[in-house]
Amino acid sequence: MLRPEQMTALTSPVLPAEETEKSRRYLHLFHRWLPTALAHYADWDGWPETGHFFGGAHFYGLETALPTLLAAVTLSSPEYNPVISGISRKKLIRICRRALRFLCVTHDTGPAGVVRPSPGLGRKENWGTKWGEKDRGFFPESQCGRTIAEMVLAALFLRAYLDEETWFRVGVVCEDYLARFGTMNPRSGVYADTQMEENGWTALGLVASSLLLEKHEMFPQWQENAKLWLFCTATCPQDMQNQGIFSGKPVNKLCACRFTTLPDFMVENHGFVHPTYTASAIIFSGMTAVIYRLFGRKEPDHTYWHRKEIYDSLKCLSNAQGFPMPIQGMDWPYFLFIPPVLHGLACFLLQDREASWLEEKSLVIFEKIFAGNNYRFIKEEVAKNYSSIQDPLIVNEPYFANLTFSYLAGRLLRKEVKPASFRSFQKHYQGVKTFPYSGFIFHKHRQGQTSFSWRNHVMALPWNQAGPFFIGPATASLLARVQVRDCPQSIENIRLKLFEQPDGFSGLMVNQLCQATIQQKVLFASLPDGSLLSYEQLVAAAEGTIEKWYQGYLEVVNEHHPLIKRLGKGYRTIYHPAGKIKFFGTLEKTPEKDVWFRWSQLNWLNLDDRIGLVFSGTGSTIYHHRHFFKPYHTVSDELFLSLEEQPQAIKKGQTLSSLVLRLFPFQKHLATSRSRLAVSQVGQAVAVFSSPFFVCGNFSEEKVSACFFWKQAGPMPLFPGTTEIEDKGFSLKAALSPGETYYGQAAGWLKGPSGIMAELTTTSLYLTNRRRTATSVFLTLDKQQFSVNLQSGKTVRLTLREKC
Repeated sequence: MLRPEQMTALTSPVLPAEETEKSRRYLHLFHRWLPTALAHYADWDGWPETGHFFGGAHFYGLETALPTLLAAVTLSSPEYNPVISGISRKKLIRICRRALRFLCVTHDTGPAGVVRPSPGLGRKENWGTKWGEKDRGFFPESQCGRTIAEMVLAALFLRAYLDEETWFRVGVVCEDYLARFGTMNPRSGVYADTQMEENGWTALGLVASSLLLEKHEMFPQWQENAKLWLFCTATCPQDMQNQGIFSGKPVNKLCACRFTTLPDFMVENHGFVHPTYTASAIIFSGMTAVIYRLFGRKEPDHTYWHRKEIYDSLKCLSNAQGFPMPIQGMDWPYFLFIPPVLHGLACFLLQDREASWLEEKSLVIFEKIFAGNNYRFIKEEVAKNYSSIQDPLIVNEPYFANLTFSYLAGRLLRKEVKPASFRSFQKHYQGVKTFPYSGFIFHKHRQGQTSFSWRNHVMALPWNQAGPFFIGPATASLLARVQVRDCPQSIENIRLKLFEQPDGFSGLMVNQLCQATIQQKVLFASLPDGSLLSYEQLVAAAEGTIEKWYQGYLEVVNEHHPLIKRLGKGYRTIYHPAGKIKFFGTLEKTPEKDVWFRWSQLNWLNLDDRIGLVFSGTGSTIYHHRHFFKPYHTVSDELFLSLEEQPQAIKKGQTLSSLVLRLFPFQKHLATSRSRLAVSQVGQAVAVFSSPFFVCGNFSEEKVSACFFWKQAGPMPLFPGTTEIEDKGFSLKAALSPGETYYGQAAGWLKGPSGIMAELTTTSLYLTNRRRTATSVFLTLDKQQFSVNLQSGKTVRLTLREKC
């Protein structure tokens, strides 16, 4: 049984009184958001002197805890401005006190029969219940740790205005959490659903609860256990081989076969690699460090275990707006994730200059979107009418208050971490990185970034510089999805080979789909100029009936952000061979006004004079102009480069469909209309040419010496290896081992008659005249243009000034 004297003697948080330049920007956002929160506040008649935010009945009490913390922290600033917030300091203190009391009495430790309102704004199972999730199991019970941490901080900031009963009730809630988890060991989980998030929020709850009860005789034991939870928030299999001493104990003993992250420091949740949940190690540990500092203590070293490696992976995947690329898709609404929370806490925790730069860049974007939304986190129309995969979006509005911890970090961090520059950030991370355990390869280039995933969600995601503001991270992006009658979804990878270069990659992949009835063959390359080449073929591996398939799917984001139109002007213009169509991103409550545009035998499209698509597919090209979204991710349209919805019987060995694609991340529509794409196939060897690149791969089980031929008018590209001018085109010789793939770029161009063979090495070019008569050829090479005379049957060697 808790006694008042066991609670902390602190009467206020240990926090510098002055604002910093960075914290002041967050404070301005808080002032602007408070009217939205207050519009969703109501006094409650279920218990004296109580009130709640956003209906008072969302999961774990978050709907009330988050706004209460933000308001309490905002009140602590000497620069609090009631004119902007629309409420006096005295009235806001009253609301915060009532909301905190509401959370206390509706918790499991509160008076019997005092339950949350019914109805509320969220899901019905939370209405008319207590929170605290007693006897519901580890996941929901432990998740209350973040709510309790927010209550502890709110109580500490409001200490001077709280009666002893309310202060003590907060302590009782903490004692209850410590009784459940204060002596429990951390959990382990890596594949499908990580335990990183659970261990992180449990550590957060344990630290906050024990610090509030820091005079309790169990405090030392609780703190030691909290350290273990912090350590095991970010553990990986290789820790078991580490016998080094950390905080007085061998690393492998602390780890004790409890793992939360893959060996390449990414995290799976909901069945796929998920950057949002990978970020939980940084976010929850950053929050924990903030709480330690506010109680006048230094966070333990356990807070930092593997956090740098994890954040380095997230930085690698982050674009210039601070969004880590969801390389295997995203199930939550795309913009519920708030990049300044991740990068602000990483800057605080790791003193990382690149984190400081990413925080700044993402905060600028967030400020403009927020103001354009009329100072709401979620647009009012969206919040009222739409739901995520889990909740009505109105109850996600309080998640804005996660920025409170970035604000506190900025206020605590008295010495600014000097931001890195865009040039240094790009130089550091530009290029190719493979994440072998996560199952993807990633290429950051000058025009954006491209990923190719072969595990969990097999897909490829091409982002230009607009990132998720242009192409949504849908889980079926670019690569095929198939439905076969009476054959449930399944995927088994049977071949994967990668060719990795400093400025690009290619991959060859073969999968068995739908209970091994369909074989998927993929040849994919992300090229040095930022464009990509893709070849995909679907072949029947057994008899059956295919009901639907599509290839080349892209989710085209169509949001309106009035203060940042380069990322959201509210419409998309689709250019095609017959003209152009403008699509406005608007919302409806039902799908009746959705429009489907269908083209047959289309060979190019351009999205908004920004993304060029040159392709050849078996099915129809569809543009689905959407106005209704269930579930809601963002306002977006759907593009299917090749889709077939008519059921058809299939026989073993039958080729069902193919799609060949060149995607340019930044291209005007006239350039797209002039771009060309060609495929050459020799047995099971395939090569795709689109100037000035080719990619080739061998899908057979035998070594192949292939001579690929492409029709080509005009000069012939000079690729590494042997090329030859032939009648109406050119050929390229390639020797490919089983499963081998590589790409090449033309080092120059050769114009001449058929019968001229060119062999290009790294230092020389050999030209052979196989004609019966002498001739001359015209070369563009080494940034020069010149002609060469060739005698019949003779070879001329040219030395290159620059290596190819």
